Amino acid sequence: MYYSNKIIKLLIVFYFILVGFLSSNMSYIIGLVLLSFLLLHFKFAFPRKILFIPYWPILFYLILIGLLNQPSGPSGFIYFLKNLINFTNPIIFLSIGALFTRLINKVNMIKLILDVALVVSLFHIIYLFLNISAFDSFNELRSTTGLQIDIVPLALIFVLFRKKFGLTIKFKRLIFDEIVFFSILLMTFSRTMIIIFVLYAFVAIASVGSKKRFFKLMKFFLFILTIFALFYLMVPDDIKTTFFGKILNSFKEVNSNNAWSNSTDVTTDWRGFENYTASSQFNSFPLLNKLFGGGLTDSVFVGGYSVLVGVSNGYLPFLHNGYYTLLLKGGVLVLLYYIVFIIGNSLVFMFSKKYNQDSFASIPLSILLGFFVTTYFTMGPFINGASVWLLILLGYFSYLLKNSKKTIANKELEQ
Repeated sequence: MYYSNKIIKLLIVFYFILVGFLSSNMSYIIGLVLLSFLLLHFKFAFPRKILFIPYWPILFYLILIGLLNQPSGPSGFIYFLKNLINFTNPIIFLSIGALFTRLINKVNMIKLILDVALVVSLFHIIYLFLNISAFDSFNELRSTTGLQIDIVPLALIFVLFRKKFGLTIKFKRLIFDEIVFFSILLMTFSRTMIIIFVLYAFVAIASVGSKKRFFKLMKFFLFILTIFALFYLMVPDDIKTTFFGKILNSFKEVNSNNAWSNSTDVTTDWRGFENYTASSQFNSFPLLNKLFGGGLTDSVFVGGYSVLVGVSNGYLPFLHNGYYTLLLKGGVLVLLYYIVFIIGNSLVFMFSKKYNQDSFASIPLSILLGFFVTTYFTMGPFINGASVWLLILLGYFSYLLKNSKKTIANKELEQ
């Protein structure tokens, strides 16, 4: 079945906007439908070798080990399906991104991301100000701001380093974008988003010419200090105190060496408790399980505390710390492969002469390094419907750069 490019492009724009408001489950399901449309449109020409080191061996290995091994915790088809959906998340959205190279050129793709990020951000800001009472407390404010808009840090980089990506933005639109994106970045009070933004900025700065690098770095620091100073002056004191306190306690919250003598300790430092439990379970494994893991459906037993994250049977299928999740499910083997997947692909974009001279190579590089960080704090890309925008962009720019010398259907002169 063939659909016109205009219809497909409208579907893309519509889906990109929807991602900012849908639940992760719905984002995954509609993404699966979109992938089906794209495959029908391109007569099932499935993109191969999207990244230099592929992701798919992790999924197939976990399925194989799961079939050969008796998992700890629940089993059954439904439980298997839930875990399978989580680990197919990167494959689906990387593939969508690769297929997009046949429809949208790279500059238009960045413009699309900027427009989508702006629309979604404005809706979230309007919603927040319609619920102005949320500013009364930190927890209420975090609850009202809702889902993190994880494309905003990258959209802000596109605006700040627009010349690097061949963008021409009118001055009024430029100022408006910067205000909106910085507002979202700060109003979500997400430590992870701020860390990722700084990481993206350093990658962008490092990829500019050496003569301009110091100037760009100083300009960036002055800009950030000014924004944070304004933020500090405008935000209520109790919210400010709570937020900066959480920043200072960031590593304490994920520290598995904390004392777990009572439920208050567990509730306060839940992620650390997850790590502690996962570490204890891994240490109790026999040598073969430590090396090869327990399989796709392996779980972590946390007992009655599982109700704190909406699970009633005492077993967690995955943790906030994606590295522990991979370690338990796939053993040392899969954990090392994932690290090689991230670092190996990153090194190609950093040092290969074919790619490191291309300013757009900093986009997949930034996203990969971002996943290296978020996998520690928020599971990374292994949750159904998570990191949709970022995975699509990673698939798009990686596939585009890899095939730039070939005749893929990304004919920029025809767009």
